[in-house]
Amino acid sequence: MLRILEDYKLMGNPGRWFDPEAQVAVPRVLLAGDAAGIEPLGGDGISCALGYGEVVAAELIEAFKSGDFSFTGYKEHLLAHDLGKHLVRRVRQAKFLYGIHSRLVFRALWLWLRLRARVQPGSGLLW
Repeated sequence: MLRILEDYKLMGNPGRWFDPEAQVAVPRVLLAGDAAGIEPLGGDGISCALGYGEVVAAELIEAFKSGDFSFTGYKEHLLAHDLGKHLVRRVRQAKFLYGIHSRLVFRALWLWLRLRARVQPGSGLLW
């Protein structure tokens, strides 16, 4: 029996966006990588996980030195790290871009980005 695409319900991967307000640590538990939140525009999880690893490693080193595994400073350290700044910026950009419902505005925005990339190579979406 041949099945056609209409026979299936198509769904995207429900990746959890990074949320600067979310709880990412409790005593003896740290969230990192996809569990703490992915980059919402590209759905990037792997390269972000490497950045999370850097922050988590520093937290664990400090916890073992002090004997304090409450991880109360983890979120603050994560947000101050380059990864945290990048994720916060990308969440802001995603909310803006995904909120556009006008085809004309969306096309104009992408045209502007393409022109900007030609004038300023490597600029991408980092406004």
